[in-house]
Amino acid sequence: MTITATRVTARPAFLTDPPAPLDPDTTIAVEALFASLLQPSSQPTRSQVAAAVAVTLNRLGVSGCAAVVAGEFAEHPETAVVRMSWVRKYVGVAG
Repeated sequence: MTITATRVTARPAFLTDPPAPLDPDTTIAVEALFASLLQPSSQPTRSQVAAAVAVTLNRLGVSGCAAVVAGEFAEHPETAVVRMSWVRKYVGVAG
């Protein structure tokens, strides 16, 4: 049996192709849901999520939501990743 090494020159798509950007409305909804007081363990309905997004946007504004996201990733990255994963799945964002 002969084993030969081959050189792989192609890079996986996730390394070469950047992800498609989210539209601004989706980005805002993701950040607002992340910054909201809603917890995944409560298994919220779509209407509860929509209400939480609206309340959070009214309370913090767009830049305030972004600041909460940034702060959580800076201070608690391991839990922020888990929360963002839940938020993105709930909003229907791939990745």
